[in-house]
Amino acid sequence: MVAMGGIGSAGIGGHHPTAIGYALAAFLVVGGGLLILRLTLAFWVAIAAALALTVSGALAWGGHPGWAMPVPAMLSIVIGLYLILRTVMARPALGKKPRRPLSDEPSPPAPQSPVGEAP
Repeated sequence: MVAMGGIGSAGIGGHHPTAIGYALAAFLVVGGGLLILRLTLAFWVAIAAALALTVSGALAWGGHPGWAMPVPAMLSIVIGLYLILRTVMARPALGKKPRRPLSDEPSPPAPQSPVGEAP
């Protein structure tokens, strides 16, 4: 995501980005940066950034290149779909991790309190 944001902010083949292109590039960089931090919110931000890249590529392919980054339209569509796939695959790694015991030995069972027994 960060690499695609960098390519989009620099342009390819002498094309320069519009304000929307810079905004998409910044959105991709923020989404990629949040994924590195492994925050739970990062999944939705990254999906939204990749979806925005895909939609902008489709708009550019449809004849509105000002609504996209200065890269070929098909590149935006394919990379956007790929980023959605990779983000969905990375979702289990995001969020809080369960605590693991310090050793590999199983912990002893917790004592069960007797229910209904007289003291």
